[in-house]
Amino acid sequence: MPEKLYTIEEAADYLRYSIKTMYNLVQRGAITYRKIGPRHTAIRFTAEDLQEYLERGTVVKSNASLNEEAKKILKQGE
Repeated sequence: MPEKLYTIEEAADYLRYSIKTMYNLVQRGAITYRKIGPRHTAIRFTAEDLQEYLERGTVVKSNASLNEEAKKILKQGE
């Protein structure tokens, strides 16, 4: 029996993230995924992909928190 592949929407629901966050994870290479379909444009995840991401303990930070961290680092360098 073929392995279940999750859509980006299903993966977002599983991880309790927004769909936008899922696309950001894919774009950054922070989560493993597969491209399927005739043009290889449909993104899919296996349960193993999602579980590995969770086990790594990856934390998704907002742009605001990343900007604050960047400001602190830049101030330290002054």
